[in-house]
Amino acid sequence: LWRQAISPLETINRDNEIYQLAQKKLKNYRDNLRLVNAQLLREDRWSKKITSAKAVSLVAQRRQGTAKTLQDWQKVESTWQVAVNALKPIPVKSSAYTDAQKLISEYKPRLLAARNRSTKELMAERTYQKAVNAVSLAKRYERKNQWQGAVEQWQIVLNSAKQVANNSLYSIKAEKLIVPASNSLEKARD
Repeated sequence: LWRQAISPLETINRDNEIYQLAQKKLKNYRDNLRLVNAQLLREDRWSKKITSAKAVSLVAQRRQGTAKTLQDWQKVESTWQVAVNALKPIPVKSSAYTDAQKLISEYKPRLLAARNRSTKELMAERTYQKAVNAVSLAKRYERKNQWQGAVEQWQIVLNSAKQVANNSLYSIKAEKLIVPASNSLEKARD
């Protein structure tokens, strides 16, 4: 509309009695056109942020559906974080703000779930690794006939293996340590 208003004013000759008035209006209309164009560019940028966040969320969902390792879950978490971060800078006055807030409220619980799962897997991995390290130490103590040290390490193996979170990637591996560790603990106590 500003362009439509500007066009006829540009055709007015200097000789015309309304030329000065037309020039003032022309300057005002061109300023308004620049402001509108700048706003449109900003709105386009926010719209692209929403489109980008939606695309990233699809990647996060796909990764979440195939995650099998701690690193996979960390990637899922970071991908959801990227989607949320893309939406945060969209200002309140933007026409995209409502959509951005809706998507943030949808993505944040998924981010939190991925973060919790990633943390769960990290703790499970560390606890399982503690059990594996204790197995190694316990066997070393047994070879040296240091039975008290062996008993302590086998106890650590059992405690650690039982602490590995159920339904984690390491729970089955940890369960496989329990029976042999219990048998070894009994032998070391005798």
